[in-house]
Amino acid sequence: MAGGFLGAPVEFDGVTRRAWLLAVHEQAVYGALSLVMAQALWGNPVVRLRFAESLAASVGPRQLAAIELHAARGARQFAVDAQGSVLLPFRGAEGSFAHHSAAAVLAGRLPADRLRGRVVLLGTSAPGLVDQRSTPVSEAFPGVEVHANLLAGLLDDRLVEAPFYAPVLEASVLLIFGSTLLLVLPRLSPQWAVALSLLLMGLLAGISLAAWVIARLALPMAAGMCLLVALLGVHLFFGSFLEFRTRRHLAALFGQYVPPELVEEMSHDPENYSMQGRSAGVSLNLTPLPGNRSLPYAVAGMTGMAGSGKPLRAAAMTVARYCQAEAARRRQVSIRLASRAKAREPCSERVP
Repeated sequence: MAGGFLGAPVEFDGVTRRAWLLAVHEQAVYGALSLVMAQALWGNPVVRLRFAESLAASVGPRQLAAIELHAARGARQFAVDAQGSVLLPFRGAEGSFAHHSAAAVLAGRLPADRLRGRVVLLGTSAPGLVDQRSTPVSEAFPGVEVHANLLAGLLDDRLVEAPFYAPVLEASVLLIFGSTLLLVLPRLSPQWAVALSLLLMGLLAGISLAAWVIARLALPMAAGMCLLVALLGVHLFFGSFLEFRTRRHLAALFGQYVPPELVEEMSHDPENYSMQGRSAGVSLNLTPLPGNRSLPYAVAGMTGMAGSGKPLRAAAMTVARYCQAEAARRRQVSIRLASRAKAREPCSERVP
């Protein structure tokens, strides 16, 4: 005959993710119900406590590292944290284990083979009896099923360990991923920045999942994911803000002289455009403007002989548009003069 305590720590958000295997009360150490039941099933092996061996432990109080059960068939070891707790190995949502009504058992309506050779935990599932727990797999999880999951994890040896070096590993991930993104993101386009961030997120999630499945290690992942999302968001925000400011700056510089479509094109390569003067050779190709003798030549092209040709192309198109507008104005003046002469009206306008 043996007994064990019932209880599990509740984290800051009210969710039960861990369970105690040991507890100290009045200078005595007691085992949890699940641990005591596992001992009984294994023939009541001797329980030994193993403490962490480190430099910090040599100068301060020793911290609990694992619980060892020594039986005739061999030794079993379960890693725990300093408080003697482990992560709960949930099989799934509520109902992962078979539930049977106590009334059906007492009335003899349940077949005997349903319970023969099985470990039975007696508990309540009615919400009014206040034995519901908020867990990662369910907001209202029966407390008896919490103990069933822990007992199954002990018997199947599938408890997941949170290694003692997890904080160091988390800090290393933050440093490596953060410095990589800070150096690389400013040199990438928004599309490549998103692709790189998603790749790093997938890499981090893959490493964590592989450690969980293969080595039964719970590695921290949330902080690294939050860092990647935050850095990507800051990069995209400031990139859009700087691009908006660059476009406004170019529009203020060239908007009165250059067509809007050229200002839009210049905004994609702003470092090649400025109001600073420079010396460059230029060749002009002049061609007659068809259909109008009052303006014999118009600028057809302009090619820079030195430096970038994009600013000169913009200037050429601006001059060409001015010439076209001037030609249209002169045509309108000529039409008005011709109409007045036909009506024999005095006219003092002259083509400038």
